[in-house]
Amino acid sequence: MSRAPDGRRLGRALALAACALACQSEPAEGPIHWETGRRAAVTPDGLHRIVSYRVGSAWLRPGASFAGYRKVLIAPVSVAYATPPRPGGGRGNFPLRPDEMDRMRRTFQEVLEAEFAEDSPFELATEPGPDVLLVTARIVDLVVNTPPGGERGDVLVGVTGSMTGILDAADSETGMPLARIADRRVLQPGGPGARLRLAGPSEWVAIRLSFRRWARLLREGLEELVTAGPLPHPEGRAPQE
Repeated sequence: MSRAPDGRRLGRALALAACALACQSEPAEGPIHWETGRRAAVTPDGLHRIVSYRVGSAWLRPGASFAGYRKVLIAPVSVAYATPPRPGGGRGNFPLRPDEMDRMRRTFQEVLEAEFAEDSPFELATEPGPDVLLVTARIVDLVVNTPPGGERGDVLVGVTGSMTGILDAADSETGMPLARIADRRVLQPGGPGARLRLAGPSEWVAIRLSFRRWARLLREGLEELVTAGPLPHPEGRAPQE
């Protein structure tokens, strides 16, 4: 079986993420509303889920204030498979080459740094500090369903795959988590944009657009939180001492 050119397998599995994200509607969120009922949830590290129309799930720390933060320190990006991949695609998960995994990390890292450097009132920091937020981005539950193969990059290819992006903002000195967003994308043949013309580096352009969307959502959310004052507690009550 011939080896696909650099990035081809990754592109076939993930390039549709950009289309799925770009087509998503974005109603204005307005004030913070804590989730209630069955969707109400608290993470083990103390974050409560809020109502969000722009991302799969979002969490905040009740009572936290972002007013004093002026900089962000971006931690190295990590990528993890949903299950250990096998060369033959056992359980539907094909492995990416080490250079593809590294490029995925570097692409997300570059996108995050550019988002906060070019479009944000936050400054990029190089070390922790009292006015510094630590931003950590992870790709988890990565599934690559498209097997290696095919030497041409100009054919229409049906693809499947999925990934979840998780972005955290924490106090850089204490490590206390303050905000988190998570978004999962499932790519299915037959859906909108499920057949994609691949050509050269276009798959990496699509992946970069997906990462940029997540980075923008985090950056815009943090900017809003800086001016929001101390966050309310669910149901307007302070936690029990």
